[in-house]
Amino acid sequence: ATGKSTVRWLSKQPWTGTSSVGESRVVQVGTDRFVVLFALTGTTSRLEYRLIDSRGVLKASGSFAGKTFFPGAQPILIGTQIVWVDVDQKSRSAQRQAWLHGLDISTPTKPVPVGRL
Repeated sequence: ATGKSTVRWLSKQPWTGTSSVGESRVVQVGTDRFVVLFALTGTTSRLEYRLIDSRGVLKASGSFAGKTFFPGAQPILIGTQIVWVDVDQKSRSAQRQAWLHGLDISTPTKPVPVGRL
């Protein structure tokens, strides 16, 4: 190790208008394999998936329109699925609806959304 840091961009989002990136979360899914999840919001919202190694080298990516990612959630790996809780972020009620979302990563380079569980 050289002690040097390297920055590798995980998104090619055009930073104009009201587009923004939400908080990211990292889940270890194998030896030297990690999934980074983050939401892009703007005209439409979508969940972004990046499979990287410990050097930050991108191995695969995916983008899922309509999938949401609550900033307070911490996704976990259960078997071959990454799962997380999402809530109705537009609701101002003290009792928001919550859902369990997931991505099937049986083949980590081709994640498949499993919808609300």
